[in-house]
Amino acid sequence: RSEAWGSLPGFRPYIGVEGASVEDSAGRCVIERVTPKGPADRAGVEPGDVIVRFDGQKIGVFKELKDAVDSMVPGDSVEVEVERNSRRMIVRIVIGSLTP
Repeated sequence: RSEAWGSLPGFRPYIGVEGASVEDSAGRCVIERVTPKGPADRAGVEPGDVIVRFDGQKIGVFKELKDAVDSMVPGDSVEVEVERNSRRMIVRIVIGSLTP
């Protein structure tokens, strides 16, 4: 039997960002790269932004963001709190999907 629990078979949740290394991010979730035309780019996320909260969950390092995204289903719309130039803003990201 081929069953999958908590995800869609053949799809992986995706927002299209890469984070800075733990050493370079000072314990924060610093976005290093944003995939052009990806979900985060369409929502207005930019390189250098710091993700503070994702769907109400406090985010420290990039791995926490990755884990939070992995718990989502493609098509979900989530509120993300971003810090840019010492200002905080809320963006809404629609989770995309990567196929294997």
